[in-house]
Amino acid sequence: MMHCCRKAFTLVELLIVIAVITVLAALLMPTLQQALENARLVACMDNEKQMGVLFCQYTDEFGGYLPAPTKDPFPGAEPEHASVPNWRVTLNPNKEWDGIFICPGNMGRTNAWQKTPAKDYGMNMKILHTDPCTTGIRNENYWTPKKSRMILRPSRTALVFETIRTEQSGGSVIITSGFAADRIGDFERHYGRSNVLFTDYHSETMFPAEIKYPEAGMDTFWSGR
Repeated sequence: MMHCCRKAFTLVELLIVIAVITVLAALLMPTLQQALENARLVACMDNEKQMGVLFCQYTDEFGGYLPAPTKDPFPGAEPEHASVPNWRVTLNPNKEWDGIFICPGNMGRTNAWQKTPAKDYGMNMKILHTDPCTTGIRNENYWTPKKSRMILRPSRTALVFETIRTEQSGGSVIITSGFAADRIGDFERHYGRSNVLFTDYHSETMFPAEIKYPEAGMDTFWSGR
């Protein structure tokens, strides 16, 4: 009667197997991370599309006006301006949709003073821009609702961006072009890209250069003119 003799793995063979598995894991990890972030990118876009639905419902109910970006943050603000809630509270007064205002991505910038991954969205306050009052200090774009039908090219005018949270007035609630966009925008949150909601309520994934130097032109992209 023949007996089958099993040969055990040697230490060297085990080390080789572990090394191969480690190399394969290292090769696959970036791909898996990118696949996961792509899933977060899609979930973020879904968030913005849901915001688009809320914006659309609001404009239908309030004569075509978009909600004001935020309240008047300056000392001595008129009561009707100081009491205006920011756009997220206006669209979601009962907090039924809190989840859509938190981005699932966590690969972007770090919040300025909380040192946590940025997950916010900010409304473009440059839409149908009005000049500050004669003092040069107060900017009516903070609290002024704008009529959406006055936007010339809604499909190319940005409404909501991905942003960081800052200590400044308005924080992550609002964003505008120029210095503020560089300071507040989180345009590389999803492996070098971010989502933008437009005023026709569709969402697009864009690279930072497409936001900073939009093909439609700065006036169209930021101001809707």
